[in-house]
Amino acid sequence: MSHSIVPKYVLDDIKDFMRMNYINFHISLPHSLIIAQAFCLRFKEYGNDFGVSVIADAVEYVKKSLTEN
Repeated sequence: MSHSIVPKYVLDDIKDFMRMNYINFHISLPHSLIIAQAFCLRFKEYGNDFGVSVIADAVEYVKKSLTEN
């Protein structure tokens, strides 16, 4: 539930990051931790502010919301 402390604009950036970097996201995505690590390398300020584990939870949340839509 730690994704709930992540602001909407960060969740939007995660969603955009996943769509840009994982073209076939509807077929198969890497583990959330791998995506979170790549995201934190790209957006260092988010990694510093929230940490990889919180970002990984947020990635999992975004993955679920993308597959439901």
